[in-house]
Amino acid sequence: MERTRYIEKSTGKWWRRSGWSNSPTKGLIITLTKWEDKGFETAIYLSEKEVEERFEFKPFPKEVMNIEEVVPRHPIHIVLHCPECGSILEPDGGVILTSPPQYEHHCSNKDCQYGKCTNSYYSGMYALVTDEQEERLREGTYNEHRDGRLIEVSESDLWTFKK
Repeated sequence: MERTRYIEKSTGKWWRRSGWSNSPTKGLIITLTKWEDKGFETAIYLSEKEVEERFEFKPFPKEVMNIEEVVPRHPIHIVLHCPECGSILEPDGGVILTSPPQYEHHCSNKDCQYGKCTNSYYSGMYALVTDEQEERLREGTYNEHRDGRLIEVSESDLWTFKK
């Protein structure tokens, strides 16, 4: 939801609309809080008429949009192998909701107990990557915060991508 801002006519202080309610007796009641207030410590409750008298509505201007060239991306299939026995690492099926997300893996060899957590990618994932991202993935130095996010695609999407 877009933040709405108001400037108080008498003081020049900034306020934001943090809510509203409809009272059967008083009509529309608008809740304003000071701009820097994160909670409702400075909340005031005013009618529409009072807001119009004391405040001036100052909407944000339209955002600036820059159109930039897209770095070419190409599809890859990521398959992780166990460093202990060489078997394929399989994702455990879940994701740990961190930023970036983490995927738990275990070795497909029942005799091997190897496990690993990876950030931003998982074994069996199809992704669109730049040349730099692919290089960093192969080196094991890929970092989503530094190298950019991977774009995940499904296997069926690859056929339309290649056309």
